[in-house]
Amino acid sequence: MKTITITGGNISTGVLILSDKGHTKAIKGERIRWKVKNTADPVVSIEGVPLKANTTDIFSGDDGELPRKEDSKNWRADIATDVHTGDVCDYSIVWKDTDGVSHTFDPKISINPSFAPALLVSVVVGALALTYLLFRRFRRNR
Repeated sequence: MKTITITGGNISTGVLILSDKGHTKAIKGERIRWKVKNTADPVVSIEGVPLKANTTDIFSGDDGELPRKEDSKNWRADIATDVHTGDVCDYSIVWKDTDGVSHTFDPKISINPSFAPALLVSVVVGALALTYLLFRRFRRNR
């Protein structure tokens, strides 16, 4: 799970201070969580996480209504498993300040290639086997 922590905001510009600086890099099937830190003055809550018009919908869910509100400070969404590496999703975070005024900030999520653990294990085992064989051959030729 990837957590995007909101640590603050600017009521004049609507800009949020995010742990990933507004550009999340995710992989297929990964869960994204937006979390407002308790000390994220003046951000009181997240009111919505809508997709921008004409963007790639990278989210999936059993009810088709993701991103989903967990509570006023936490939202979550799942990245679809059929998205493509390089897909970019532009979306908004609608947030409310301490005076009850709503603001909008526009970050994005990019889909990075996923590196399967099984492939990693195969590469490591292959490299170790090759190293062992080369070492044996080197010792035999001495």
